[in-house]
Amino acid sequence: MSIICFPDTKYTALIPMDNAFQSWYPIDWGFNPFDVKSFSRKTILDHFLVGEVDQETVANGAEFKTVGGRTVRFTRVASPRPGRTGLQANGVDLVEGGTDVAHGTLLFVDSLLFVDIDQVNRLNEQHKYLVSGSPMTGWEDEIPTTSYSTDHAYSIFRNPDLCFPRRGTAPSFFRTRTACST
Repeated sequence: MSIICFPDTKYTALIPMDNAFQSWYPIDWGFNPFDVKSFSRKTILDHFLVGEVDQETVANGAEFKTVGGRTVRFTRVASPRPGRTGLQANGVDLVEGGTDVAHGTLLFVDSLLFVDIDQVNRLNEQHKYLVSGSPMTGWEDEIPTTSYSTDHAYSIFRNPDLCFPRRGTAPSFFRTRTACST
């Protein structure tokens, strides 16, 4: 950020809480928008405001430019949710706990600014090569489905013993019968 920021200018960082990022991550597999470097960079730049924002005194409707060139508008809400300040940035709640630092202010937000499902879907279309496949991809034809009975257990592992620290220590339900051989 030192290349973009000027040492004699104050900045406000709107720091998203962990769950703000987690809501956009795939649960197990799929498309992770943060693997698109240009998107990640732009998202970060759009969470730094040029100027110092005092969450106690900022005027309702005050607007600030982000380092990324977008506009953030602050509004006050009459009945904030518990743990929130009653101040919003582009409709996103600020979380209690902001603090002043040497070159500006750190404020916390509960969601990412300027990120929505349409944008993530467009990124997904443009960057399909970044989609991670299901852990089961390619195994569907190897696992018996029509001849399964309660007296046989099948393992999706090619060699179940390779998945355990010592050879031969795989639980018995993995060793009873493997659907895939090495």
